[in-house]
Amino acid sequence: MHPFTPETARALCAVAEGVPRWLNRYSSYILLKAAELKAPQIDEDTLQVGLAYARNQLRGQAGLTPQDYYLLDLVLEKGAISDDSITLDELERLKAETFNEILPRLDKLVEFDLLKRMPTERATEYAPVPLLEDEPEDA
Repeated sequence: MHPFTPETARALCAVAEGVPRWLNRYSSYILLKAAELKAPQIDEDTLQVGLAYARNQLRGQAGLTPQDYYLLDLVLEKGAISDDSITLDELERLKAETFNEILPRLDKLVEFDLLKRMPTERATEYAPVPLLEDEPEDA
């Protein structure tokens, strides 16, 4: 027997957008949670509990500062952030004068698998990883 049903495997691949690193990381968290729950197979309910656990693990990583969390929350609220979309007020709250000043912090959040850099020809744009985009409102 496989740990994931075909449906939950497809759902997990969709959440990971086919990115191997995300797929491996999310799978690991889901399998840990399933083992804790003594689930014989990852059905839809176990998958949702596992994804919630993965979200919490990603958001609770060591090495994130309060400013990192503020920046992450700003990107989650806006849906994406770029030089074109950030306001002067938001930059001021981030204690920065230009978008370029926050690029290292945005790249750090990419390294922590919290944000992804979007392919665009115009401006540098960052968006939440799908796992965080699908975050329930009451999480």
